[in-house]
Amino acid sequence: MIYLLPFALLLASSFTASASPSASPSFPKDFYWGVSTAAHQVEGNNTNSDWYAWEKAGGSPDLSGNACDFYHRYDSDFQLAQNIHQNAFRLSVEWARIEPSQGEFSQQEIQHYRDVLKSAHAHGMKTFVTLHHFTNPLWMTSVGGWLHPRSHLMFRRFVDKVVQELGSEIDSWITINEPNVYVLTGYLVGVSPPGHKDIGSAIKAYANLAQAHAEAYESIHQVYPHAQVGFAHHMRVEQPAHQYNPAEALLAHWVDRFWNWQFLDAIQSGTINFHFGPLYRVKRKFPKLKGALDFLGINYYTRDKIRLDFSSPTLFSLKPPPADKTVEFTGMEIYPKGLGTLLKQSAHYHWPIIITENGMADAKDLRRPKFICDHLAQVLKAMDQGVDVRGYFHWSLIDNFEWSLGYPPKLGLYEVNLVTQERTLRPSGKLYGEIAKSGDLSACDALH
Repeated sequence: MIYLLPFALLLASSFTASASPSASPSFPKDFYWGVSTAAHQVEGNNTNSDWYAWEKAGGSPDLSGNACDFYHRYDSDFQLAQNIHQNAFRLSVEWARIEPSQGEFSQQEIQHYRDVLKSAHAHGMKTFVTLHHFTNPLWMTSVGGWLHPRSHLMFRRFVDKVVQELGSEIDSWITINEPNVYVLTGYLVGVSPPGHKDIGSAIKAYANLAQAHAEAYESIHQVYPHAQVGFAHHMRVEQPAHQYNPAEALLAHWVDRFWNWQFLDAIQSGTINFHFGPLYRVKRKFPKLKGALDFLGINYYTRDKIRLDFSSPTLFSLKPPPADKTVEFTGMEIYPKGLGTLLKQSAHYHWPIIITENGMADAKDLRRPKFICDHLAQVLKAMDQGVDVRGYFHWSLIDNFEWSLGYPPKLGLYEVNLVTQERTLRPSGKLYGEIAKSGDLSACDALH
């Protein structure tokens, strides 16, 4: 989960209902019930990464430090997931650990991740492994990061090694997490590494990430022809703040096209055509990209209301949502209906869909139970209408380090005491476990 996103969107604009019950009574028996994590946010002491350096330079109110010590506690954390009836677990392998110097690989870290993946399987869970979740090795940053013309091939070398060494323990692959968020925060508004503030750089990095996805897809399928390979796409409903304002409608359309659909269109066509309205454009053919997707991962949290703002170079800003519908620390609107909308809109690509992230910050756990039920009701409704949804991964199993917001946002189904590392199951975690066990939403009845 990336909780610096709402702030990045607001900076970008200055710089440049509950779901109804579904008619479908239950989820399929083979539905993936899971939780999502990211290495840097939970493992601790990822000292060779650009994000660790960013924190030390003041990019976050907290240092990630030991984080949740998942690096050492993974086996007991998998047990916690098993306790709430999860049959799948999403985690990332850390590039900065596996390839600490350019072209040199750590067999010790490779063995560590092999042990992690074997442990997940021992606890009865399928492994969904993310290869890039916002962090890069320091050496990658030093040579230009994702602006380097061969960045996609640098990533390919890392993926080749992971496929060779760990592929037999990986059930499904997620090449890149939220490339749109990554380029927005790191290359357009500068609130995450590398800290650039240039739309041209952002779109160039976006194109290089698309090529990196294609290289990873090819690498995996060369060794495992029947592998399931996707990427995790952050999607948001984009609407005009004023329904009948044609200028706002056009702006919302531009944001929607750039944010939600251009990366997917590129995979479908094999042509990268990234732009925001009439602004800077990157267009190139990359044949490896065409069809390079076996499932679409959707990370969903909220919608945006786009309003005209002549004081902004990009001519738009975001209308704040009603105060009683916002999430702690982020100002995101709780809008379950948007998940159903995006699922139905995404169905025309004919890719199977997995919700790879969905969750909210809620330290007192007062609204998360209903949040889970309302979003899953939207999933059931979409499936009942023919959308091929294969699984749902909640963000997150445990409270963790939330990037530029540090540790205050609490998103875990388990509360974490960062001093003692004690984990305590929240009511929402118990509820989600009951849903996963039964395969239906009967446990939600008491909330309505």
